[in-house]
Amino acid sequence: MVEYIQNLIIIIIIIIIIIIIIIIIIIIIIIIIIIIIIIIIIITIIIIIIIIIIIISSSSIIIIIIIIIVVVVVVVVVVVVIIIIIIIIIIIIIIIIIINLIFFIIIIIAITITIIILISSSSSRSSKNSDINSRNNNSA
Repeated sequence: MVEYIQNLIIIIIIIIIIIIIIIIIIIIIIIIIIIIIIIIIIITIIIIIIIIIIIISSSSIIIIIIIIIVVVVVVVVVVVVIIIIIIIIIIIIIIIIIINLIFFIIIIIAITITIIILISSSSSRSSKNSDINSRNNNSA
């Protein structure tokens, strides 16, 4: 019984450690994503400012058209990158949830197996004891 309790405590500690590691990984991923999004936003703002300066300084139609095309391309790229990042986050979170579920299933199976082993070992002990008692009674 003492060994079973010790094993349970060890399993619980392992679960807690795994959960903490997963939480840390998620936090790191979120921080990286936020940094990437901030960098993208800063770059787009800088590009827009440069474009505005160019438009103000020159009034030729060709330059304005080129600038508009550049702006559109930049905006599209930014949007695509953000969408990809969001999809990656969702996939990572789903994978983490699946891994957690697998861990919990394995742990539940392990606990049930240990309980079955304990029950079978305790019942075999009691049957041995009853055999010894019956032998003692027969000899007496």
